[in-house]
Amino acid sequence: MHLQLPTDDANNFTLPATRVLEQIPPGHTSRHDSLGLRHPLGLYNSSVATLSQRLTRATRLLALVINPEAASADVVQADKEDLLDAYEALLHALMHHMEDCVGVMKGFTRDDAAFAKENAVKKYGQAVRQYRSHMGKVVNRIKHAQGRLRLLTVRLGPSQFGGYFVDRGLPGGGVGPDPDIHKGGLTAFSFNRDLRYHVCQIVFTSEELAVAIERLTGVSRNGAPPARQPLGSAVADVASLPETYFPDEYEKPRPVLRFEGGAPSGRQLVVGFESSDGGRPFAGRTFQVHLERRGNGATRSWKVPYGPGPKGA
Repeated sequence: MHLQLPTDDANNFTLPATRVLEQIPPGHTSRHDSLGLRHPLGLYNSSVATLSQRLTRATRLLALVINPEAASADVVQADKEDLLDAYEALLHALMHHMEDCVGVMKGFTRDDAAFAKENAVKKYGQAVRQYRSHMGKVVNRIKHAQGRLRLLTVRLGPSQFGGYFVDRGLPGGGVGPDPDIHKGGLTAFSFNRDLRYHVCQIVFTSEELAVAIERLTGVSRNGAPPARQPLGSAVADVASLPETYFPDEYEKPRPVLRFEGGAPSGRQLVVGFESSDGGRPFAGRTFQVHLERRGNGATRSWKVPYGPGPKGA
């Protein structure tokens, strides 16, 4: 499935949920006041603005820390820690955004009992369940179970690209990828794919939210959407990242994020997921994995993704 959002020549576009929320007339029945929530449009715009800030900071730091054109660049430890801090903040913002989308819908139902019974709400929940579950695992591990993000870089020939994993304690005093998040406790997420994945999910969630609001209110999207930058220039930055991923990620659906077209037919942002093309850039090739780690006085070994086994602290 692909979505196509009209853009201008500067890659400005409007998210689907924003379009329908702006069509709701003043005074339309909404219980956001009694819930102590912002107006649905204000709540959604604030949530997206936070995502924009977090996404922009993460992509800028990524360009500084992981530079494929200069694999030997000297990057101070503080920059690497800033990147992980920024990425963790992005992950939290993504989870909060999913919760905010539910808050937007609650503003258009009579009470919580009625909200739970709405078919529009149920269909929305089914549509976003997989992504919501994934984000729940990641953020809950970080927030409630001592999980930390760990930075790693992979070198394949002249190319260098980075990623992260969420760690957990292992038997015997070691630390490694959480197997509930990373397959077999042996893999990680590349920034190149993970950022595309999240941006695609933001757009798809917005579309599902727009459909739910239309069903709840009877209001539909009308007219040409105004050109905006809901997620800032970061969307174009993410779309321009090389499609170079970690070995196991070539088995996953390929996130599609690209700007295409132009006058006279118009320009558009294409978002979607495609079946894996079976690419095997790592097949038969030697690659290096470097894990950023710091001693803490207790950890005895590290389980390195894509490595042969635990490494000494």
